[in-house]
Formats: sequence, C-alpha cells, structure tokens
Amino acid sequence: MLVAGFAKKENFLLTGLEKLNRLSPVSFFTPVLLLALVVRLPLLGEAPFGWDLECFKNWALRMADLGPLRFYEAGFFCDYPPFSLYGLGLLGKLIRFWGIEQQPWLFNAVIKLPAFGCDLLTAFLIYRLLDDANNRLARFWAVFYLFLPAVLYNSAFWGQVDSYFTFLVVGAFYLITKERWEWAAVVLTASVLTKAQTLAFLPVLLLVLVLKCDWRRIIRVLAVALTTFVVIILPFNIGKPLDWIFSHYFSQASLYPYATLNAANLFCLLGANQVPDSMLALGGLSYSQLGLICFLAAVFLSGYYYGKQPNHHRLAIALAVSGIAFFLFFPRMHERYLFAALPFLILASGYWQSRLIYLVGLILSGAYLLNMHLVVLYYYQGLPSVSFNQYLFFLALINTGAFLGLWLGIGWQFERGNKKKEN
Repeated sequence: MLVAGFAKKENFLLTGLEKLNRLSPVSFFTPVLLLALVVRLPLLGEAPFGWDLECFKNWALRMADLGPLRFYEAGFFCDYPPFSLYGLGLLGKLIRFWGIEQQPWLFNAVIKLPAFGCDLLTAFLIYRLLDDANNRLARFWAVFYLFLPAVLYNSAFWGQVDSYFTFLVVGAFYLITKERWEWAAVVLTASVLTKAQTLAFLPVLLLVLVLKCDWRRIIRVLAVALTTFVVIILPFNIGKPLDWIFSHYFSQASLYPYATLNAANLFCLLGANQVPDSMLALGGLSYSQLGLICFLAAVFLSGYYYGKQPNHHRLAIALAVSGIAFFLFFPRMHERYLFAALPFLILASGYWQSRLIYLVGLILSGAYLLNMHLVVLYYYQGLPSVSFNQYLFFLALINTGAFLGLWLGIGWQFERGNKKKEN
C-alpha cells in the first residue's frame, strides 16, 4: 500500500507539471520572477557580513566618482578583478543620483540587485539547457535553483557576488553546447576578470575546446579571449605596467595565505583552518602542494570521464566535479567558493534524471548553507572558535563523503547502468 501511495503521489505531481508545461514561458516565469523578488525583499536590506557589503558600496561610489583609471590607486583596498566594477560603477551613479547613500536599507538593497538579476539569468539558462534536451522537468529545475536556500543566503542575504561569475560560467557552458566558441571565449574571459575562482572550470573547458575544435578554430577562440581581456582591463590599465593585472591577482591572493579560510573542506579535516598553506601537511608536502595535487587529480579524472564520450551531459558532470574538487582541495578557499558548482549539479541531475546526483546536490547545498551561516555566527555573533571549528569539521566530513559518493555514482551508475541516457 505504501508503494502504491508513493506511485499515486508521483503521478499526481507529474500531471501537475505537465499542466504547467503547457503554459508559455512568459506566462510561467512572470509569476515565478515576482515571487522570487517577494521572497528576497526582506533579505535585500540586511548585511549579516558587513565587511563585504561595505566594500561593494565603497567600490560602487568610488567607480562612480573617479572612474576606472584612478580606481586602483595605491593605498585603496580592492581585492576584486575589474569586470564586476563596471556594474558597481553604474549602481554608484544611480545611488548618487537618488541620494540614498545615508539610507542603509535602500543602499544595501540596490547593491544586491545585480546578484538577483544573475540568479534569474542562471535559472533561465538552466531552463533553456534542459528544455533543449527535452527534459519535462526543465522548469522545475530552474525554479528549484532560484529558490534554493543556499542561493538565497549567498546573494540576497549575504550580498555576495558569486552569482556574477556563476552566471557567466553557465552562460559559457550554454554557448559551448551551441558550438558558439568565440562568444563562449568572450563570456569566460569576463568571468575570469570577475572572480579568479573561474579557475575551477578552466582546465575542463580547455579540454573541451581541444577535443571539439580544429587548430584554426582554437587559435581564433584564444585570440578572441585575449582581445576581450585587453578591452576589459584597458580602462583600468592606462598608465600602469602591462603586467599590472597579474600583479594585482597575485598580490590579492597573498592576503589570505591559509590552507583554508573557513571552508569546510579537506584541510578542515586535517585541522588546518586558518593555518598557513606553506606549512607541512603530509608526506613532506605543504598544504598548498597537497591541495594542488588533489585538485589536479580530480580534474584529470573529470577530463578522462568527459573525453571517453564527449557530450554536454558528461560535461555538466565534469564541471560539477571540478567545482566541488576546487572547493575541497584547492588552497586558500573561503566558505562561499562552492557556489558555482551548484547549477552544474542541477544540470547534471536534469540531464541524467539521477536521484544520486540530486541527493548529492541537496547534501552539498545544505552543508554550504550551514558553512556560510557558521561564518556569520563566528565573526558577528560571538560563536566560540572551538565550537566553530568542530562544526566545520563535521561539515567537511559531509562534503568529502558526498564528493566520494558522487565519484562512486559516476563509476557505477553512469558507466554501467545509464549509458542509454547518453546523447
């Protein structure tokens, strides 16, 4: 009777989804968009991690007042690359025009609006990608991402900009599925110049380029990427050395020289939270060396898995694995850096219709949410450091176990049982 009850409930849900799918995309997504805004409105004026939001507000006003040429003057703190600053500068102009600098709630809300826009666009890309694959749950997965608590916490509550580069990476993935390689190069270069964490996905995407394009197309794509890079940084770089942007990247990375900075990953399991990454870890290797080896091994296995049968179903899995491995193994991780792996887990769940990937995604997104909230409690609510590190250790166990479970699932479920679902 229990099985019959579940089957009846599942049929009811599927019937409901079929009815929703008959609506036009505009009729379906317009109320979804409005509901997403209503859900976020109470969060937009909040600043649980005040330092980050104050930085974004200061950068927006500085860009509005001085423009890109004088933005990175000596003595001014900004540890972000230039691309997102264009958008912040536009917001700064609007804030100056409206005169809301002294109205904290409105100021915070305006600064957070682009992240909301990027969440919407990422959800729409998830819908388009899965709809192109004739997945009848495409709309469900898009809505699922848009209302995922971890996404709400990161962009609407915390006010972080991880959704900026996440949208760009998913956008590059979409363009790659359409074989629009040059446009993918433009978008991916913009992502690199938004957040350096785009590095998590570059090795796999470069492999895709090599496997899918001839050498003439590869040269053209790389030339487009270089041109985009120059166009974006040039307004900031006039009068500075040609290698200025690289010096900026390396100097800002040295601000946080830790094995991990509050990210619940491998180094938390080794007791190395906020421990210098130059210290020895295992087998004579420093934490930095150990992390790089583990990350590159995961990237190699992801690339091998994709290369055996290159298609966008496998690419979604490879990018999800690379994003998770980056968070778990790469040195100098912060608590938020798992964010960009979440849409690829959702895409993989949709492509493969796999409960295993769905379960792994739920576990990782839940642990990610708790990781962010623990950091807020630790820095702003007085959570004792002993308790903080104990909770991080527990979350690191969950994250590592979920990652291993995903790998076992790839080896067992997809290689043996799900080949019929391949393109």
